[in-house]
Amino acid sequence: MTEIKAKVTLTKKGEEAYVSVKQLMAKLKWTAAVDLDLMAFYKAKDGRVGAVFSENYSGGSMGSLNSFPFMQLSEDAGTDAMEDEDEEVLRITKLDDLAAVYICTIDFTGARQNRQTSYSNYDAYVLLIDDKNESVAVPLDSPQSGCN
Repeated sequence: MTEIKAKVTLTKKGEEAYVSVKQLMAKLKWTAAVDLDLMAFYKAKDGRVGAVFSENYSGGSMGSLNSFPFMQLSEDAGTDAMEDEDEEVLRITKLDDLAAVYICTIDFTGARQNRQTSYSNYDAYVLLIDDKNESVAVPLDSPQSGCN
């Protein structure tokens, strides 16, 4: 497993961490030879809802840092991970208009093949970094199987 370096690590189901931030970066990291994807779903304070996710999915949008919802996803890292760590990054530059943001991951390889798998088979984690460079890590190690 890749070493996680964070101020806080959420290790148990249901654990929560609250931080006051102006900007946020989420990094999905892994080394297994699978295609994991990072995405965000949001609800604005005015009731608008939407998502930022890879354009490889129908209706996908990588977002923009210069217009609402002020979040943007990096390119799809695919399945290149063999020895080096792969990474997908979501940047959020303005949180003022958002009531909620849900950061999610999907195992595109398993879903595309319609096979049951679990994140415990991979060495993946999400690292949330605020504008003060403080971080919260979330290991993706659930043994629950399904089309993730």
